[in-house]
Amino acid sequence: MTESNTGRKNKTQIKRDLAVLHDLGKQLVDSGSLIDSIQLSDKLMDAILLARTIKKTALKRQLKFISSLIQDEDIDNIKHALEVKHLAQHEKTESFHKIEQWRDQLLEGDDDLLNDILVQHKNADRQHISQLIRNNTKEKKLNKTPKSSRELFRYLKSL
Repeated sequence: MTESNTGRKNKTQIKRDLAVLHDLGKQLVDSGSLIDSIQLSDKLMDAILLARTIKKTALKRQLKFISSLIQDEDIDNIKHALEVKHLAQHEKTESFHKIEQWRDQLLEGDDDLLNDILVQHKNADRQHISQLIRNNTKEKKLNKTPKSSRELFRYLKSL
């Protein structure tokens, strides 16, 4: 943090610090049930819950108020909890995309992937997966909804 010779922050640095607090407050408002796991004062918790129910200009004012309350909180703890949530969400998304790729490759006839899945997941049922792949091929030929494709995705996800 930049400070002048008198030991005070300059105006630009104060604005940057307030912007960081504002962003942190916005993340808390958007974080859902995560705030239950963070140690926050009752006043800040109430302000966040209220912010979730209001819109537009009133929300902007409420976010400014939340920013002022965050100054009295353990900012590092809040940032850490938000980072952990972000990482967990990122891992969940990565896993989802991986399962989608598996499904698409299996439906295209990738037998090597099927063998790899069976080796990685001992409880996987080759017959069930093969049946879902065959059903998907039939559904495509008959222009039906991709029910088997969805079912294959759910099955792979359960593994």
